[in-house]
Amino acid sequence: MDAAEAERLTVTCRAARPEDRLEMLEITHTIWDGKDYVPRVWDEWLADESGLLAVAESDGRVRGFGKLTRLSDDSWWLEGLRVHPDFEGRGIATRLQEYLTAAWRKIGSGVLRLATSAERVQVHRLCARSGFSLIGERVLYQAPSLEKGEHHFIAIEKDDLEAALRVIAASQLVQTQSGLIDLGWQWAVPVRELLLDPVADQRAYWWRGAPTDAMLLYMEDEPEEDEPDQPVIPTIQLLACPLESLAACLHDFRRLAAEAGFESAAWVAPYQPEVIAALEDAGYERQWEGSLYLFAKG
Repeated sequence: MDAAEAERLTVTCRAARPEDRLEMLEITHTIWDGKDYVPRVWDEWLADESGLLAVAESDGRVRGFGKLTRLSDDSWWLEGLRVHPDFEGRGIATRLQEYLTAAWRKIGSGVLRLATSAERVQVHRLCARSGFSLIGERVLYQAPSLEKGEHHFIAIEKDDLEAALRVIAASQLVQTQSGLIDLGWQWAVPVRELLLDPVADQRAYWWRGAPTDAMLLYMEDEPEEDEPDQPVIPTIQLLACPLESLAACLHDFRRLAAEAGFESAAWVAPYQPEVIAALEDAGYERQWEGSLYLFAKG
């Protein structure tokens, strides 16, 4: 298709339907060498009544899609934006983002966020055009667990939730994390409802006392379906502690990981000099060559 034909491309956005699945598979089968996660969550996204799964059609065919997801009352997430490779660069992503943003303004409130690779310059430009601001950069660090030595973590109880939220709100370190909790490739403001599962599952801890000005929440990063033999990795969701104690806390997390039966510990950490220095002091190594950018619109 030449430039003139591209200009004549008519795109219509609508809510996705079950019968769109085959065209979704056509779009995703080449992404990440056929390991795109979208086919695994498509039915769940279709059934999500609090958000919206949308597709972009041209000439009666689905050429792209994207998902608006509610994380909490005031935290919303844009994810899974995909465009058919034969139709990239022709405004489909822009139309989808405009459509989903309009839906958010109608049904949601607070802040709308998204994450993308630091290398996807075209997405950064789309974000700039549509009023999103860059709020942070993240990179994955990982270290083997440590079986020797005692850690200084104490489980946070449900009755401690309000104290935990006060620690989070006052933490300078949390501000380096854009003030957000990692929900697994989604980031949101850490309100009470988002702390309930980590506390109930004993994945939330005070560090050096109960309560203190230091706490840590982690999630269990499950392996991909096609790699079932890969180990589960405990990954920090949110960390609050004095910056001068960060390396010691991260070192202790390696011991906590060993006690829980894990082989390693990880953090998709804010790409800030003081944080990276503490990670390296605590024996963590960078796992990605690239990084993630977080964008927000409110």
